[in-house]
Amino acid sequence: MNGRSVGRHVEYPVLIVGGYGYRNVGDEAMLAGLLQQLDRSRVTVLSRMPAGTAAIHGVRSVSVGRAIGALRTHRTMLIGGGALFGPHMGALGRMLPLYGLFAHSAGRRLLLEGISVDEPGRASSVATRRLVSAARRVRVRDQRSVDLLAGWGIDAELGGDLAGL
Repeated sequence: MNGRSVGRHVEYPVLIVGGYGYRNVGDEAMLAGLLQQLDRSRVTVLSRMPAGTAAIHGVRSVSVGRAIGALRTHRTMLIGGGALFGPHMGALGRMLPLYGLFAHSAGRRLLLEGISVDEPGRASSVATRRLVSAARRVRVRDQRSVDLLAGWGIDAELGGDLAGL
């Protein structure tokens, strides 16, 4: 693993959360790039379609309905891949900052990897800012996200898109 790898920042086992299992080729490519940096045998992916995610990526996967229970057995929660924080997100996406904050309050290591950040909608703005502030590592995929987070007083590392690894 290179010096940019997320693998050196995790404590296993790792729960990966993102837009997975929605049959979006780009999101699945980002998950594949992220998994290249980790020990797949010690990773679980939260997915809308766990059986498909497990088959495609060769990892353990659980449903969104098991999200809270999955935190009990994982030391790190890694939120990864794509534009996960913005006003365009659906109901589940808008809950992601709260889920991440819950994981953090439960003592889980919190990492944000390969994301982009837009100015969130009003309802999720405070939670998104707290989530990003709580993360041990924030690595974004574009300069615009670096600049937005700098305006919030948060240092973010600029990395490439996970799909391009």
